[in-house]
Amino acid sequence: MKCQCLTLISPTTTVKHRASSKISLARLYNRCNPLKGPLTRSVPFRIISKWSLSAIFLHIYFISNRKMTIWSKRWISYIISFTFVTVICVYLLDLPTIISQAPDLVNEYYYKKAVQSFLYDLILVATYIAISMYIAKVFNIESYAYQTVVVALVTMFISSSFMVYFQHCGCDPRIFFIRWFKRVGFKAVLYDMGLVSSIYITMIAIHQKLFKK
Repeated sequence: MKCQCLTLISPTTTVKHRASSKISLARLYNRCNPLKGPLTRSVPFRIISKWSLSAIFLHIYFISNRKMTIWSKRWISYIISFTFVTVICVYLLDLPTIISQAPDLVNEYYYKKAVQSFLYDLILVATYIAISMYIAKVFNIESYAYQTVVVALVTMFISSSFMVYFQHCGCDPRIFFIRWFKRVGFKAVLYDMGLVSSIYITMIAIHQKLFKK
């Protein structure tokens, strides 16, 4: 069966096929990409190449490495970093309980409301880092070490402000953060500083590993 199929291929086509196997990845992408045009003028081959897995893979590869914006790359690095640090620090090392000495509150926030707390912290930590990077840009701070210091100081300021507010706002005591800051106090601020700084350091390392050549 294999020999019968080979007889349908002319010597010229076989030579062209062998030569095409030596083209570069970029040229292969340009030829296989349905948006760039077919490999040949053959209608069946054009249909096959359009839906082939190799064409799809190459298309995704080049988009992710050449057309992805800087903000997309930063968000990918941030989300990976946030997830990694949260799993290690919270669910493996149990640092919130060690620092706060309030296992019931930690269980309520990180276990009973795991999805809600994950999404809330994802946005909150991103806000801390964004404010920190804005301040670092204003003062022309380019060193990652000094940027980490800025992240820690900004986190301390914002978290301390929340602590003072929740301790004296006179709101419903059933609100979690009122109970959290009243019982834990400044240790909650220290925990936030360590967590956000760790996420930022890990984010920089991941970003350089994935997107810096």
